[in-house]
Amino acid sequence: MVDYEDFLYSDFPHQETHPDRLATLSTLFGLSPAPPDRCRVLELGCGLGGNLIGLAVALPGSTFVGIDLSARQVAAGQEVISTLTLPNIELRAQDILDYAAHAGTGASGDGLFDYILCHGIYSWVPEPVQAAILHIMRRSLTQNGVGYISYNTLPGWHMRGMVRDLLRREAGEGTHTERLARARAFLSFLEHTPEQRSPAHAFLLSEVRLLGQLADEYLFYEHLCNENRPVYFRDFAAAAAAADLAYLGDAHQQSTLKTRMGEEALAALPSDDLIEQEQHLDHLDVRFFRRTLLCRKETKVVRDPGPAQLRTLFVSSWLTPEAEAADVHSEEPETFRGPGERGVSVHEPLLKAALWLLTERAPRGAPFLDLCTAAWAWVTGEKPEQAPLVAQEQLAGSVLDLVARGFAHLGLGVPAFVSLPGPFPETTSLVRLQATRGQSGCVNLRHESVEVDDLDRALLRRLDGTRGMEELLAAVLSDIAAEHYELQRLDDDNEKPLDDPGEIREIVEQRLRRLARSGFLQK
Repeated sequence: MVDYEDFLYSDFPHQETHPDRLATLSTLFGLSPAPPDRCRVLELGCGLGGNLIGLAVALPGSTFVGIDLSARQVAAGQEVISTLTLPNIELRAQDILDYAAHAGTGASGDGLFDYILCHGIYSWVPEPVQAAILHIMRRSLTQNGVGYISYNTLPGWHMRGMVRDLLRREAGEGTHTERLARARAFLSFLEHTPEQRSPAHAFLLSEVRLLGQLADEYLFYEHLCNENRPVYFRDFAAAAAAADLAYLGDAHQQSTLKTRMGEEALAALPSDDLIEQEQHLDHLDVRFFRRTLLCRKETKVVRDPGPAQLRTLFVSSWLTPEAEAADVHSEEPETFRGPGERGVSVHEPLLKAALWLLTERAPRGAPFLDLCTAAWAWVTGEKPEQAPLVAQEQLAGSVLDLVARGFAHLGLGVPAFVSLPGPFPETTSLVRLQATRGQSGCVNLRHESVEVDDLDRALLRRLDGTRGMEELLAAVLSDIAAEHYELQRLDDDNEKPLDDPGEIREIVEQRLRRLARSGFLQK
């Protein structure tokens, strides 16, 4: 087994493990999950705690427990918890096998959990530990609880496995530092791969470029360590079933809906069995990695969600209309654009009205039933207490189609963040600590690690709810005068330092608005 004390693994949050996301998906499939802001969460293999700590800060009414084999990594996480004086989280240095022996019992001291997370562990441990992870989930999940496990999958990982095999051979024997140095040298050599000669060359070059951007700890644990066991989805599902667990869905909303591959692909599937369908979709997708949600085997799951399941969920979308004015009274097509060049052409009046309303309410979105009722009122001129069922069914189908295509997102509206800065903007204590420590990325209220620069950090570390615009501006001007950093404008293709207080004020105001849109500012 790898000596995990050698490298402090990347301290990133995993957005798909947020209880809001897990509760949203389980609601979509007919479960009655614990509220994200009042739940109990266990993470197996918590590392430095970068995932759980962000959740504990954003959800103070919930309780979090993390275990990890590495005492060194746990100690680093405990130091952050102590600094932030967080009462709702505990990290422990403990072996998964030891924890499994008492999982779900009073002897463990933990009892049952609403959500159990295991990211980046399952494929990288021996089979007895894999079995223990599934055992813990079965014994420790509540009746409507959800387990999350990520792992490398076949057939896609056969391609990535080629790179792993090459790197392990070239890295040879020796210390971790020596092996990493030889692996990095070999990756530099592989940069000479001719991208245009064949698809195989293009894939190899893309992997080489990706690994060149990632930290040493990722390269080591993914490609140089002894344990890495990619599996076919059907085999993982069989192991889960043997532990009396059932497949619920994928942790990515887009990936959990079968329509993601299109109607023609669905019609061509050789089986009506859910597990076999997912396996064949993996074949079409040449999938490398899965984030799977599990539930107790006896849990009743709704496989064809509709208005009844969407009724309590928020809908948000990053589509914006091309037209300057809405036309919701005809079936003339209207184009809505997403990030980049992707977009959709919409002719249904109800969906057009809904997308216009979501544009006004971005980024938070709106409850599905409220959205449907407002869209129906706009289209028909009526003002019912709620939209008729036929309208709910129509919009539910359209919304789920947008989710499957990556243009919309569902949620429970937790946690709340503001889209515009108030007179005394405030971010979380974790963000202020990360900004003070000069981290390149800070964890926002959407549980994302967002890249920040010097000005962002200068503002974020001061956003404690007590400073207004004048104080923030004075602090930035003081920083610039002390040469902590400088702001620049582009003038005739030459970068020149910016020192005009009026222009700096404008930049600070713009930056605060951007930080709000990035989910950093809380109510």
